[in-house]
Order: sequence, then C-alpha cells, then structure tokens
Amino acid sequence: MPSYLRPDVYIEEFPGSGLKPSTWRVSKVLDEDEELPRWSPEDTHVAFIGLADSGPLHTPVVVKSWNEFGRSFGMLDSAFALGYAVYGFFANGGRSCFVMRVDGDAEDLLGEFSSRDRDRGVEVLAKLDEVSVVCAPDLVTLHERGRLSTDELKALQLALIAHCEMIGDRIALIDSPADLDAQGVRDWRYHTAGYDSSYAALYYPWLRVFDPVAHQFRDLPPSGHVAGAYARVDHLRGVHHAPANEMLEGAVSPTYHVMWAECEYLHPIGVNPIVFSAGGGPVVWGNRTLSSDPSWRYIHRRRVANFLARNIRKHTRWAIFSQASDPTLGPRLLRQLGDLLDTAWRSGVLYGDSADEAFWLSVNDSIEERDRNTLSFELSYRLHAEGMYSLRIVYFCG
Repeated sequence: MPSYLRPDVYIEEFPGSGLKPSTWRVSKVLDEDEELPRWSPEDTHVAFIGLADSGPLHTPVVVKSWNEFGRSFGMLDSAFALGYAVYGFFANGGRSCFVMRVDGDAEDLLGEFSSRDRDRGVEVLAKLDEVSVVCAPDLVTLHERGRLSTDELKALQLALIAHCEMIGDRIALIDSPADLDAQGVRDWRYHTAGYDSSYAALYYPWLRVFDPVAHQFRDLPPSGHVAGAYARVDHLRGVHHAPANEMLEGAVSPTYHVMWAECEYLHPIGVNPIVFSAGGGPVVWGNRTLSSDPSWRYIHRRRVANFLARNIRKHTRWAIFSQASDPTLGPRLLRQLGDLLDTAWRSGVLYGDSADEAFWLSVNDSIEERDRNTLSFELSYRLHAEGMYSLRIVYFCG
C-alpha cells in the first residue's frame, strides 16, 4: 500500500482482470435528489511551450484567438515556430490554449525542463488542471539550426513526456527532427529516441506552410496543426473518436510524401504519418501512441482515460477534507463517480449494450482503510469489446 503525504485524490491504473468485482450499485444507496457535479467536456486545452520576441517569461497566458496571441507575444516571427504553431492550432479548430514563453538558450532550456522549481519550465504547467495536450514545437527547430544537439533534443522531449506521465491526464505531441525520409524517421524512432509511453504521440513529417512575414514557403513542425485537429474532433465527434483521417488546414503539403508502403512500417512503431491527399492537402494518417503496451496503442483510448481521470480529480476533490469514517461519504462518491461513467456511456464514450456492461464500481471502506484516513474505489470500464481498463481511486482525507 503506497504512503500518501498530503490530502488529495490519487489515481492508479492497473490491468483489467476481466472479472466483475462485487459492486455496490449506485442507484440503491443514495438520495436521487442529491446535486451532482457538472462534468467538464473535453475541450482540448493545449499548452504551448516555445520562443517569442516578447511576452511574459515562465507564465502561462490564456489565449482564445490568434489576435490575443499577437497582443501578448507579438505576431509571427520567422525566427521561431511558436507563433506559426498557435496559428495552425486555431486554423484547425482550436478554441483555447495556454502559451508559455521560455528562454531559447540550450543550457537554459535544459535547466527549465529538468527543474523541480514549480515556477519555471514545464513544472509551471502542473498547476493547470485544464490542460490535456502539451506541445513544444521550437525544440526541433532549435535542433535543425544546430542550437540543440540530438542528445539535448531527446532529453527535452523526454522531460515533456515525463511531465505528462507524472500529471497523468495529458498527452505530449512530439515532433520528429527535420529533413528525414521515412527510413530516417524509422531509424530515429528506433535507435535514437526510443520513447515508450502511452502519454506521447509522434507525428511525421513536417508541414510546408506559406510564411506571410518572409513572403515565401517555410517548413514547420506539425504539432500545432495536429493539436487543432484534436480540438476539432473533440468538438464535432467526441474525445472517444480517433484524431485521424483529419485534414490539416493552413498547410500546403507535407515536406516528404509518405508512400502507402512506407506507412506499413511506420504505423507499427508508433509513427503517425501525415500523407498528401490529392486535391485535399495534408491528412493525419495515424492514431498511435508511442507505447509498446497493446492496451494503450491507440491515442483515443489514452485520451478517454485522461478525460475520466481529469474529471474525477477536479470534481470529487471536495471529499479529501471530509472524514473517511463518515458513513455517507462512500455512497456520495459512488453516486458521483457512477454519474460520470453513466454520462460517458450514454454519450458513446464507453462500450456496452447497458451501463452494467460498460462499467462497474466497488468501494473499500474497511476498518483498515478508515484507520489510514483513506477511502478507495476500484473502477473498471470498457472502451471496446475485449478491452477493460481499471483504476484505483484513493481519497486521502486530511
């Protein structure tokens, strides 16, 4: 049993057993008139980390339109990828993002991304409950210009992935280095990067866009445009749909035309290709995470799990300053957790012909639990016919 040092909601994933536990059915133990939380929809709040000529350093700024970005950080600057990525995000359906400007020196970046200081680097993003996607497009542009070595790029991208794994409810969009052909990105993925995480997705190749500042075409990392496609899918179809087969607006073409035969060896290793559609432009043609675990192979499954975890933390955190020995606490939490899962099932997020097939809950309110001032639940849910996913939710009450 883990030791908990501060009151909070702790969520741990573990493999689904396939066996339905003894459940405490929510509808039988609670007052139907009790007010329930207003669950947060998945709106794809993206956190962009990058470089800009002006704007506050190390401070996430809420940006809800391209004009707002310009007022805070200046308009497009050909020296940096951040502005173009944010522009691509809004062009593809994004509605809201956080933008955090950081220092551009390699030593400063390494210090900020590895710092435990909650007022610098990626640690600042830990304070933002709404973030579901994280992008840092300037990392690969700095690498392209020789300002970051390959090892430094890998260290920074690993720090981004580690942040997402630690928070447990967001995913990092990773850009591949520039000017790689399909075999080159395969070798980079296998022999150089070697990332293995369901909290990260890799997109290749870069995009060719028109630069209105330089009045010519330029190549750009795809993460900002892809993040906008995530937002569009979430808004139009839901977080449980794959963010794939989606047109990337605002881009002319991919910088490398991936052949269908090349997709056959990129997909299995978690490289999501962006292909050229005749008459349509660049299209996202992959839905894979960078995980070697088959259960977490697909991006939409990871994002559904993140969506549930984010809602559970945000809307049931009130319980951590209750008494674990309170006989009404378990039933109240069961009703709220059951309502979240029932809403997800009715929306098509969870798989099953009935709520009983789609999810179930069990509670551990034993004397031992109460002595530790904790209350724990096991939650199992289905995302597809053969796939069951399980969470252990522990409320450590202060």
